[in-house]
Amino acid sequence: INISIQNLFYENIKLATAKVILINSGNNLIIESGNIIGNTTNTTFSGVNYCIECGPDKAFVNLDINMQLNDIGKMVTSLGYPNLVAGGTGKLNANLQWNGKIQNFSLANTIGSINANFKDGKLLKVRTGNFLGEIIGLINLQTITSLAHLDFTHAVSNGFYFYLLKFNAYIFNNVLNIKSLYMSGPLANVYLYGTININNEAIDAYMSIVPKVSAGIAVGAAAATLNPLVGIAVYIAEWVLDQPFNKLLSFSYHLTGNLKHVNLTKVNISQQIINNINSTLTLDGK
Repeated sequence: INISIQNLFYENIKLATAKVILINSGNNLIIESGNIIGNTTNTTFSGVNYCIECGPDKAFVNLDINMQLNDIGKMVTSLGYPNLVAGGTGKLNANLQWNGKIQNFSLANTIGSINANFKDGKLLKVRTGNFLGEIIGLINLQTITSLAHLDFTHAVSNGFYFYLLKFNAYIFNNVLNIKSLYMSGPLANVYLYGTININNEAIDAYMSIVPKVSAGIAVGAAAATLNPLVGIAVYIAEWVLDQPFNKLLSFSYHLTGNLKHVNLTKVNISQQIINNINSTLTLDGK
């Protein structure tokens, strides 16, 4: 069966054109190939709806999805989530499984893995209370800087530009388990892992923030101490040590509560420094 759709809509939103090739193989429906082409995305998918006539308890779907994004911000806006992301390119791959038929898809009853690798975008200041917006408000440091009164609150007040954003997670029993999230930008590197309940938005996660030491900070150090040698020392330390020096200055939080009301518990600073020093001295086997 060859299916071609010129104007694919989702909740009155025009998304793309779509082509799907289906093969009926006994009691299984094989999705040999599928392609959805939008203005900013190119998505391919394939999979199988096993035992399609066996009832919801025995039938299940296994679907592989590969998405190439040319403008993440425009894609997210087209799905009805404006003013969350600006620009950005990258790839997203997912393997999803759920009981029943293809049309029975429900995030609450889905298990699977999601991997993403994005570049050169900006997570905007969030002014919406939806689930996606609250997650973005968390990882762009908007929530953290507000609660923890960090020194660079003003710097992220309009969003967080990232060079690289990598995400590895899986979904099970309506829980998003983030195995690793890494974001690198001009201001800081951000690391996060933990769980978020999709239903009640409960969170149990750990976040580490590694501020970027730069020539600007070296100049600031010299000005603050009225000693140019201090600035030179800071700059040389950064140039020689690079990431190890940055990592030494990192700090971490335990995040609990829910996405609307996040509770922060700062990791004991003395233990944090010890961990950072040990990690720095053993980085890359050195």
